Amino acid sequence: MAIARFAVPALVAGLVVLGSAQTACADGMKPDKSIVIVSTDPKHPTKMTVTNTGGTEDLLLVDILPIDEDTADIVRVSPASGTSSVKPDGTQQVTFTAVEQVQDETKQRLRRVVFEGAKGTPSRTTKRNEVGVSVRQNLPLIIHPSKLPLEREPWKRLQWVEHNGELTVKNDSPYVVRLSQEFESLPSKTVMGLSRSYVLPGARLTMKRPARAAHDTEVRIHPATVYGYQTDHFEAPITAEKVTGEK
Repeated sequence: MAIARFAVPALVAGLVVLGSAQTACADGMKPDKSIVIVSTDPKHPTKMTVTNTGGTEDLLLVDILPIDEDTADIVRVSPASGTSSVKPDGTQQVTFTAVEQVQDETKQRLRRVVFEGAKGTPSRTTKRNEVGVSVRQNLPLIIHPSKLPLEREPWKRLQWVEHNGELTVKNDSPYVVRLSQEFESLPSKTVMGLSRSYVLPGARLTMKRPARAAHDTEVRIHPATVYGYQTDHFEAPITAEKVTGEK
């Protein structure tokens, strides 16, 4: 079982939070889930079925994409990318296993996984630039600590704090929160934007508050569920940051 091939971290920058929504209707390699959750316990791998909805027999490429903040190789994939072919309307089971080094993790970690079909002959040395690549499916992949309870609404744990004309979202929970980068400051309905479509455990994202939003008391966000789908919206209060020495 080989370590999944890792693409350049910069490729992640433009990814959309809901991943494969824009290609869901296209022919190609179609996974049976919209998100991959992998336990840190290597004895409990995650299995996913991929269907070739195209009209030709294609190689199955599976790439794990790191994020800028975390590039370690922590997930193995089997069969290795580019080593199996799938006939039209045929299926292939893909297995994701966390490496042993993350067994003691206490916080979730985030990756992206890309599925796509390619013309060519199965080979363990197959490179992306050696085959004709079809439409890709890009999904979030969360590495979940085996002893951590599953949280279905992790966005409720975010804290939105204002101080000196800035707004900071804090994630002091052990869960990855995925959400639309665009959100509203209420009641002014000022549209603001996050620097990325996720907030990692322990992360802080800070942005300037426009003058018209200076006295707003809430934010309206559009988070993604653990099933990979975007919710309608969620409104959270904005609190004032306590300065050291303040009572």
